[in-house]
Amino acid sequence: MPRKRRGAHAIGPYPHREGWRVVVFTRDGSRSSKKYERREDAEAFRDIYNSDAANDVLTIAQALVKYRDFYLVTRGNKLNSWTNTRWKIAGLLGDESLELDAVTPRYAAELYAAYAKSGLAVNSHRGALVDTRTFFGWCSTNGWIDANPFADVQGIGRKVKGKDQLRRDEARAWLRVAYAMAVSGDERALMAMMTLLLGCRASEILQRQVRDVDDAGTVLVIPLSKTEAGRRVLQIPGPLQYLLAALVKGRDGEELLFGQHDRRFVNAWVGKICALAGVRRVTAHGMRGLHASLAIEEGTTAHVVTAAMGHESFTVTKDHYATAQSIASAHHRRVGNVFQLPAKKEESK
Repeated sequence: MPRKRRGAHAIGPYPHREGWRVVVFTRDGSRSSKKYERREDAEAFRDIYNSDAANDVLTIAQALVKYRDFYLVTRGNKLNSWTNTRWKIAGLLGDESLELDAVTPRYAAELYAAYAKSGLAVNSHRGALVDTRTFFGWCSTNGWIDANPFADVQGIGRKVKGKDQLRRDEARAWLRVAYAMAVSGDERALMAMMTLLLGCRASEILQRQVRDVDDAGTVLVIPLSKTEAGRRVLQIPGPLQYLLAALVKGRDGEELLFGQHDRRFVNAWVGKICALAGVRRVTAHGMRGLHASLAIEEGTTAHVVTAAMGHESFTVTKDHYATAQSIASAHHRRVGNVFQLPAKKEESK
């Protein structure tokens, strides 16, 4: 771990021939000298330089406070997105009391290597690297550091696209348990069911207000989402209609449908129902992917699935949600429909 550096500063003055010398250090550690005939002038320069340098040097924690404003106000990201990003950066960096320029390229590489070996999934530590690199790049753009120390740090391991999904029989078993819980009044099971039956993101479910269950409980309105394409109106399938209608009955329209929770709450309940159903544990993200896979397997066109998922293009749906098998199955079925053969051989006369 690096020593906490003082950053840019000046020391002295020191006697020098017939005058006085002040030694100046810049942020990158280089040094130079300023010479004055009078001691008072040298001291004045030293004090002004140190005062300016003190205002110019930021710790990681101070820079993150400024980055939060940029992330939420300037970029317009959602608060839950910032919370997740902040958590990942903090996990990789550790000590936030360090000054920004104490994180050298070598130390940045050491930090990431240690984080990658901490037991996290490849997607998790590589995602943290991307967010941390973006943060330090922003700091560099603002002139607080000379260069981004994470610019050349390479991700370790191969990223896995998509999440593990249940098989059809497993999904049926999961849904039977979730449905029974929801019918008995467990709102958490109803919340979990929406990941599979509607293909909603966890954040989209938690951000829904009572008024978003519209048209007599037949549609769910998502006015704001992660992307522009995420703004959509979803048809609520039959099993969910009366459950959601009962949930919103008599409540204020501006009230959150499921109350205030972190998106990990949805993930946790998807997993708990997996345990109760006796199937392998999957995530809310995996359930959303299963929704896309089943839709494609059942013949729904690519652009319809993409729109329902709230994606900008089918490439996102294909690479991260729908399985390769589901897409191949849909292709094979379409080819079979083109070259239809008789169900059985006609008897010759």
